[in-house]
Amino acid sequence: METVTSAPMIVRHIGDCMNSYLANSLISFYRLLLNLYPPAYRAKFGNEMYDTFVEGVEEAGSQGRLGIFLLRELCDTPKALSHAYWDGWRSKLETGINILQS
Repeated sequence: METVTSAPMIVRHIGDCMNSYLANSLISFYRLLLNLYPPAYRAKFGNEMYDTFVEGVEEAGSQGRLGIFLLRELCDTPKALSHAYWDGWRSKLETGINILQS
C-alpha cells in the first residue's frame, strides 16, 4: 500500500492578508492618482513613478511602516503635481517666447 502525501498547506496570518489587501488597494489608488499628472509628464515619468511606488509599498509593508509611507506620499503628491504642471506651462511659455523672438 502506498502512502500519499499532500503538499503542505500554507497558512497565512490574518495580518498578512490585510497587508496584502491594503497594499494592492494602495497600488490601485496610486495608478488612478497618476492620471492627475499632465499627459506629457505621465508619458515620460509614469512608469518609473509607478514602479518606485510599488517598491516603496512592498518595502514599507515588510517593515510594518505602511502608514508612514502612505502619509509621506499623500503629503508629497500635491507638491509633485504642482511642479509637474508648472514645468509643462513653463516649457510651453519658453517655446512661445522662442517662436516670437525668431
